[in-house]
Amino acid sequence: MFEVQEFVDVFLEKSDKRFQGAILHGDDAHIVVGCKSCDSEYLTSGMVVKLIQAVNGALYEFNSQILQCRPNAFALNRVQPTIVERRCYKRFNCKLAAWYICDSADDNILHHHVRTRSTAIDISEGGMRLILKEDISVNTCFEVEIDVGESRMLSARAIVLRCSQRESLILDESSSIRYTVSAEFLNLSRISRNALVHLVKKLVPV
Repeated sequence: MFEVQEFVDVFLEKSDKRFQGAILHGDDAHIVVGCKSCDSEYLTSGMVVKLIQAVNGALYEFNSQILQCRPNAFALNRVQPTIVERRCYKRFNCKLAAWYICDSADDNILHHHVRTRSTAIDISEGGMRLILKEDISVNTCFEVEIDVGESRMLSARAIVLRCSQRESLILDESSSIRYTVSAEFLNLSRISRNALVHLVKKLVPV
């Protein structure tokens, strides 16, 4: 994990900013992470950032101090990652309009980097289940927006834990193959977490 050419999520706790990067170089002591120039504007030498990576359905992370910044990359000390403790959250039934954008080069995905409609069928503070028209591989990361009502949108980054095929009429279309995706949220923003807490107060537990 955390090796060259692998993707990582970068989280800046003080600003609640998060973005994706790719490891460009690494050895036993250091890691160089590439990122978009618009994201690197938030970084400064000496800043502590959190790197997060999904491996076989589990999340690993470590905090480290930035040693050097460039317009499209930054270097930091390599630290032994720890597995993120999974908490058990109560799940709630729902039927909410959702949209997702996958940022993985998964060959199964029909529409790379395209905002695609889906339906959320249950949700918790830790993740959700979506009904999709396409198969998405485990460990695929994606951005998701869920319309939680009252002019509130829940925006989050998530990772696929499971994807299974099913027959469903849940999208109000003729019977056809659909896929159920179980996903875990990665670092919900304060605004999205507040929207989620407000939503689950009105829902029925699974």
